[in-house]
Amino acid sequence: MPIPVPTLLPNSSSPLERAVSASTGRFAPAARVPMLWDAQRCPLALLPHLAWALAVDDWDATWGEDRKRAAIANALYIHRHKGTPAAIRRALATVEQADATLIERADFKHHDGEITRTGLYHRGGAASWATYAVVLKRAITIDQSLAIIAALRRVVRNCVHLARIDYREVAIRHNGAALRAGTYTRGVIN
Repeated sequence: MPIPVPTLLPNSSSPLERAVSASTGRFAPAARVPMLWDAQRCPLALLPHLAWALAVDDWDATWGEDRKRAAIANALYIHRHKGTPAAIRRALATVEQADATLIERADFKHHDGEITRTGLYHRGGAASWATYAVVLKRAITIDQSLAIIAALRRVVRNCVHLARIDYREVAIRHNGAALRAGTYTRGVIN
């Protein structure tokens, strides 16, 4: 006599529903369902489906297995903290810019003697409170900047705006080492 397969069907199920449950239960018993919701234990082939179910904002099928599992594992945290500086910093880390500096209220500074004019801050009015800037520690290509902007747009509220991405401190210099091919900018992306 076969071993009864655990089922989630109600007692009022039809014989057809019980037969379908019994036949599919051998392949995916109810005890294995929690495994499917765990980013570390889910089978590799099912990771895109788990990412979709958890509304992973940033997903690329060409990523390696570790990066896919990390994106899924971070999805819940990102959704809980969406719109906060912590979410912005985490998004920068996902695009390999964890050492970047985040400047909140980038275009809003008071004239109170506390600010030294360095070019990192710009004058703004009361309407520019919801701006931020990102200062990078290494040069990036235009394509990388577009990936960074896309990652940042996914984690901020609609009322918050990116003023600029700045990497003037590490911009490409006129030293003959870089060619002007349209790959890099001069250090600021607005």
